[in-house]
Amino acid sequence: MAATVDLEFVGRAEQVDRFRTALAGARASRPSAILVSGDAGVGKTRLLRRMAELGRADGARVVTSHCVGLGEIGLPYLPFTDALGQLRSRSEPVEAVIGGRPALGRLLDAGLVEPETGSAAQAARGQLFDGIAAAIGAGGDADRPLVLMVEDLHWADPSSRDVLKFLIARMRSEHLLLVASYRTDDLHRRHPLRPVLSELVRHPRVDHVELAPFTLVGATTRSGAL
Repeated sequence: MAATVDLEFVGRAEQVDRFRTALAGARASRPSAILVSGDAGVGKTRLLRRMAELGRADGARVVTSHCVGLGEIGLPYLPFTDALGQLRSRSEPVEAVIGGRPALGRLLDAGLVEPETGSAAQAARGQLFDGIAAAIGAGGDADRPLVLMVEDLHWADPSSRDVLKFLIARMRSEHLLLVASYRTDDLHRRHPLRPVLSELVRHPRVDHVELAPFTLVGATTRSGAL
């Protein structure tokens, strides 16, 4: 059996410092988001894992969810139902918000089919988005801010992309840091995430972290534990 080696995390000092600054802001009621982009294999997952380690060491509540590549449609709200399911069992304030929002309970307990078009459906969707934002916002406080990580945003379904925009637009004074990653080499010219990113990177609460491959130092490659 091959031995498992836990490689030391090296490099990415600038990106780690930006995370620490954002986490301090979340603790002080200045919520924000970090978008981590880079090609496959450049080290996005390892960087997020390091951020999670640092967040927990600093007393934050860290929740990680994933988007899954399931074709053009995908499962509506998947990364956020995953995150809320984790928070529900770990946070009484989140459980209280979910208990007071029937649409959230249906989303988490039975799965929710996307509403049909029309004004009533749009109102229901707005209420659901508001409930998701309220529940996530309740997941952190000054002593224990929430770090919500969403991996593989390039696979996000349309509803999850909309929730992401809504969450960032609604940030006010929550103790929340949202970290989301995506592959740049998967974003073809007409990829539906492109217009979302164009909008988000202009938001004052969003920090876009672009990961480049490590360069060679002498004859040694700085792998950064990729």
